[in-house]
Amino acid sequence: MEIDTYIKYIDYYLPENFITVDDVFSSLDNEIFERKNISKDTFCSKLKKETKLNKISIFKKEDDLASIVFSMIEKLLKETKINPQEIDYLVCGNEVLLKHNNTSIIHYIQKAFNFNKSTIVPLLQPCAAALFAMGLSRSLLNREKKNMLILSACKWESAEDRFIDFTVRGDGIGLLLVGSDTGFLRIADWNSCNLGNPSYNKIENKAQSQDFRSDMINRGVSFFNETLSKFKLEKDDIGKVIPPNVRHDVYFDVYSHYLKMDPKVFYLDNVPNGGHICDIDIVRNLKDYINSKKKAKNQNIVLYTPDVEKSFDVNYHLVLLKNAT
Repeated sequence: MEIDTYIKYIDYYLPENFITVDDVFSSLDNEIFERKNISKDTFCSKLKKETKLNKISIFKKEDDLASIVFSMIEKLLKETKINPQEIDYLVCGNEVLLKHNNTSIIHYIQKAFNFNKSTIVPLLQPCAAALFAMGLSRSLLNREKKNMLILSACKWESAEDRFIDFTVRGDGIGLLLVGSDTGFLRIADWNSCNLGNPSYNKIENKAQSQDFRSDMINRGVSFFNETLSKFKLEKDDIGKVIPPNVRHDVYFDVYSHYLKMDPKVFYLDNVPNGGHICDIDIVRNLKDYINSKKKAKNQNIVLYTPDVEKSFDVNYHLVLLKNAT
């Protein structure tokens, strides 16, 4: 049985170190763009104009990811005064937390903070893990199991890892504490769906679509509309949509057009600074939005993201948030 759960704490970390989109492209091989029949400079200029990406956050080589995560959780425990024994689930988004310098940071954290009663739950949908976990919290948490700590991190090693055709990825860490009792935002509902055509077609030796981007957006728009209908929620009732910081044009121009929504409903303030930092985008954008003067009382907030696998299969997630009181 599902119950409403609550966001009790939210935080994120962005490295102070930045490079530009031009810096990333200067390290990429020209052959990547020759295969696309376009010059590297032309592609870079076009991507910057359409996405509005500018600065990309990156960890320095000397930055210790485990120590930064440790400090963030130390801060959480101090501010919330929660007993470590009351953390029932330790959700891990992104592989770097499981495989970093031949260690597992998530296991280190469990031991270091005496989260002895917690179960580690890896959710390897990098762009959607936080939303996925929020949704699962409605089924996993109850009167006995009260709290879920959600942790995500991104740390890319090379320019080739950062550049993924339609955007540029940055580094960062996201942290959420979700509970079944109290909090400042209520997780009122959640929906998800999966688009597995690319893998199915490849394994079955069927023809692949020639326009993956259009297929992904069209399914995303349909999923968004289907979810609002399922939630019995009108578009005019949405105060803000929090998407990932992938690119400005996709949400401001494309999604707003097909959803027939005001482009200003989409929170895109952070797109120019940081790059796309997987699901940490959502954590960051939500925290910045609720801390801003723009948020109205009794406002419905929609968290939405598509998560694209290396296979080009797509996982869509949408979470509905309401004020707790």
